[in-house]
Amino acid sequence: MVKELTLELPKELTIFTIYPFKEEVISKLEEKKNLIFDCYQVERLDAAGIQLLLSLEKTFLKEKISLKLDNISKEIEETLKLLGVNEILDYEMREE
Repeated sequence: MVKELTLELPKELTIFTIYPFKEEVISKLEEKKNLIFDCYQVERLDAAGIQLLLSLEKTFLKEKISLKLDNISKEIEETLKLLGVNEILDYEMREE
């Protein structure tokens, strides 16, 4: 059975907040657990936040760790679609 670890994304995943979050996530790589990012709190996601998610996805693939976004709002999904990354990132919508 594959172990999973759930981390909550911050309210804003922007150029101003990505570095502390990135350091937290990178520190979890050693645990070799599949990661689920709970996006319930996310209200703002900019290009830097999306770049971070894509970078983490690429890093995790190399480490054979899966990354999933959970509780995505319709607004965040629209942002992912607009930027054409909705096909790359694994995510589930929030039940509203």
